[in-house]
Amino acid sequence: MAIAHPSVPPGPKGEPIIGNARAFVLEPLEYLRRCAHDYGDVMQIRLGTTAIYMVSSPELIEQVLVTNNKKYRKSRFTQRRKNLFGNGLIFSEGDFWLRQRRLMQPAFHQKRIASYGEAMVAQSQRIAANWQDGQELTMQEEMMQLSLEIVTKTLFDSETTGDIHRIGKALDILIEQVSAAAVRPVQYPDWVPTPG
Repeated sequence: MAIAHPSVPPGPKGEPIIGNARAFVLEPLEYLRRCAHDYGDVMQIRLGTTAIYMVSSPELIEQVLVTNNKKYRKSRFTQRRKNLFGNGLIFSEGDFWLRQRRLMQPAFHQKRIASYGEAMVAQSQRIAANWQDGQELTMQEEMMQLSLEIVTKTLFDSETTGDIHRIGKALDILIEQVSAAAVRPVQYPDWVPTPG
């Protein structure tokens, strides 16, 4: 095993040009679990020409996200996704992020979270009641529908049953395109027409 430069975390070597993209795309969670096991609490993988750093211990995650959060910036890849997702909590930084987080905080108060449990159970039971013995289901679609219904009910006190399939389909396409862009060796400017 080659010794990495002291400031660069260890990680799997990867393939020329695409880095670790192929292994990551095939089984992302299992791949990251294996890497964390093999390379420790801080490691690096490459998706194309982009280095991705993974922190896996709770203590280090707290340092990055809470204690020393001002020392870290979102990646260029993440910043470029703002055109799709807006400047919400996931994509914002600094004082703007803090303001948004404080605005959302009441929705995650302990009493509110307890009430969400009842809505989650009710939505889960409603969806499961439509399942029939011997019926074949695509669990990804069922769980996407359940997740969307729970989010709209608990956070927005709204029902989206009529639109849930359209919203789910749009989210599937969006996730697929963002995932494909993440592992693309060359990042095209947003104005370049691509099939996605």
